[in-house]
Amino acid sequence: MQETIMDHQPIKTFLTITLFFLLLDFVNNSQVLTLLWLYIFVWIYFKCFIKNKNKSFIKFLCRRTLYIFFMVLPIIFAKSNICHLIKTPDNILLLLIAILIPIIWQFFKMRGQSIFILGKFLYLSSNAKPRIFIVNSLFLFSNSIAEEIFFRIILFYFSSNLVIAVITSYTIFCIVHNMDYFLKKTSKIQNIFYYLIWSSFFWSLFIFSHTFTYGIIAHLCFNLPNILIAIIASWYALKQN
Repeated sequence: MQETIMDHQPIKTFLTITLFFLLLDFVNNSQVLTLLWLYIFVWIYFKCFIKNKNKSFIKFLCRRTLYIFFMVLPIIFAKSNICHLIKTPDNILLLLIAILIPIIWQFFKMRGQSIFILGKFLYLSSNAKPRIFIVNSLFLFSNSIAEEIFFRIILFYFSSNLVIAVITSYTIFCIVHNMDYFLKKTSKIQNIFYYLIWSSFFWSLFIFSHTFTYGIIAHLCFNLPNILIAIIASWYALKQN
């Protein structure tokens, strides 16, 4: 009984946050606010009630696809073209910062561990089929772009001003990426500040460049080690089969 209450608690939390922003008129488009809540609800449902309970590849693929789909869905409510928010990089310094800082951070975080060893360990520890690792690597790549579209571009486009967009992005980005802490307290609360720092970094790239291109590049570089690890794990799995 206690576990059921814990599973539903995040849904109540996100609903409260949504109503809070709605009452204070922080977001100027109620349809997008509804979709925002719908996205979070569906994501929590698949994360909490299906993950690690059903080994079906189709369900695994659906979880990944729905996550991306609900990220980019609010774009259909845009009344004008948002392509002007994504431009070709023309600032070499910002481009280097967007590429090098995430890669250097991940290098020190891995503490000299080989990506090939981590990929082999991922395969041996999970013993999953190659298609799982292939889908996961594709998901990590597309997810880097989709999250920037959702947490930065969409929230900026539909918010009344930059400050509101940043606050909303901080709140949702940090909580969604720390579900383990809110569900089971298995992760450290310091991880919330960890994602807060990276969210600030992505927003800073936009503030200095007036384009989200650098943030997308930085997010891809941040996820690059995990993408490579998943690709290597799929290679080991294909080798064994």
